[in-house]
Amino acid sequence: MTRARWPTFRRYVGALITSSGKRGAYAFGAILLAALFEGLGLALLIPIIGLILAPGGSDAGNGRAQMLIHGAQAMLGDDRQRLLVTALGAFLLVMIVRGGVIFVRDRMLWQLQHCFIAEQRSRLVTQLAEANWSDLVTLDHARVTSQLSGEIARVSVATTMTFQIIVALAMLIVQGGLALLIAPAFGALILILLAAITLPALSRLDRIGTLGQHSTRGHAELLSAINQLLNGLKVALAQGMGRHFSREFDTLQARHLGIQREYSLGRARDQLIFGLVAALAMTLLVGIGVTLFGLSATIVATMIVIFSRIAGPVRSLQQAVPQLFFMLPAFESVTALGATLAAARAMPAEPQPLPTGPLAFRDVRYLHPPGGGVRHASFTLAAGECVGICGPSGGGKTTLLDLAAGLLMPQSGSIWVGDAPLDAPRLAAWQDRIAYATQEPFLFFGSVRHNICWGGSADPADLSAAIGLVGATALIEGLPDGIDTLVGERGASLSGGERQRLILARALLRKPALLILDESTSSLDAASEAAILAAFRRVTPRPAILFVTHRAESLALCDRVLTMDNGTIID
Repeated sequence: MTRARWPTFRRYVGALITSSGKRGAYAFGAILLAALFEGLGLALLIPIIGLILAPGGSDAGNGRAQMLIHGAQAMLGDDRQRLLVTALGAFLLVMIVRGGVIFVRDRMLWQLQHCFIAEQRSRLVTQLAEANWSDLVTLDHARVTSQLSGEIARVSVATTMTFQIIVALAMLIVQGGLALLIAPAFGALILILLAAITLPALSRLDRIGTLGQHSTRGHAELLSAINQLLNGLKVALAQGMGRHFSREFDTLQARHLGIQREYSLGRARDQLIFGLVAALAMTLLVGIGVTLFGLSATIVATMIVIFSRIAGPVRSLQQAVPQLFFMLPAFESVTALGATLAAARAMPAEPQPLPTGPLAFRDVRYLHPPGGGVRHASFTLAAGECVGICGPSGGGKTTLLDLAAGLLMPQSGSIWVGDAPLDAPRLAAWQDRIAYATQEPFLFFGSVRHNICWGGSADPADLSAAIGLVGATALIEGLPDGIDTLVGERGASLSGGERQRLILARALLRKPALLILDESTSSLDAASEAAILAAFRRVTPRPAILFVTHRAESLALCDRVLTMDNGTIID
């Protein structure tokens, strides 16, 4: 193992051991037990082969083979047919038990692997859910998607290879020990030859690890390109840029395929060399065993069987170790994302109750790294009051709403609800009282019902009332399957205004104390927007509303208007 790969390998093994716990110890015991039964089965072949090849006892083997046969004769008598039947019965019994142990072993290893992968994926999702919004907005979404899908799958393959290596090593130790026990010098020669066959493949591990890193980056680049194409597909097709996306994707794919080709050709070459050299070694070993070591036919036949059995674990090692190194960068990538999310994690706090009362901004300031945001904001929003917010783009309107929602915490100044500051301990209680509808409707591939009720179930009467308040009753009744109609990815089967009606219904279903609308009626005509706002004001209890819009007609419907420019409330 190269020094550069050691830290990643050590972290990976440590994480796997921690995840496995006692179950890992039991699985390791099953691995050793299966290897021991494999060795016992091979040991029983010695008297079986001796009795078959030398029924008269002239060539029943030498040394330990004779000892096994003579011991059986002492217990069962000199009837060689009876001895052979007994030996075959014992061999069959051992193989049956071995099969049962292998079944249990493989099932335990499967459970360990899937629990480990589920823990890795769940940890990332939990860290995403607990991270600060201010950090998440700068995160590459394609990278996150890549880690949660492709890279986690590669870690799963690495885990499979790890277990395969452990099983192969256990089998190799038992079978190699048996070969040395039967014919020490000849067995040592076999092991040396098998090691010589394997070493060339293991000598390329550093290059394989580098290819794995390139593959991880290439997969993320491909996924990013696909996301860009899907997100901008409508514009790309309208402007005739579809081929540009295709060419860019083909270039990335060709680079990724080049990496895969080099790795796959290397594996195929190693397997070919192993097969040819193993066959040649088998031929030479038979000749050497008979002519140089003077081994009996029984021992030579037994060693051939052992050689063929040892070749399996050795081949597994030759294939699994390089594949583990190829997949290991995926764990490094997943771990790096986890570290990024851990650093972005919101500080945990003991939840505290939050009183009711007006929402008050007191000299609040929050600036994003480029310099935009809220420079100064002081205002009070009373319960049930509708406040419109307007101003030029980039003036800080959305940042103000994010602060009101608790997605961002003030860098200076404070936000109060009633007579209590809106801080980390009270944030969960506050977010239970709000609903946030954005300009870009968040809809996923699912039914209308699932999208409106996202985050929980709903009473049918409440669901019907929310749909009616946003004027979506006729829309839903006209769909092929009504409220159970699938809306397509991102609600693609609906118009912009229809999508906005659905997210407004979702917001109302929460029965919020504060309803935040960030241009969430921009795709509706002025009359529809006015009707929805009027309906919101009739809700009992009536929510307070922060409403960002550029329409003068809409602002006229608000109780008062705040104008923002360059991060400051000027009206």
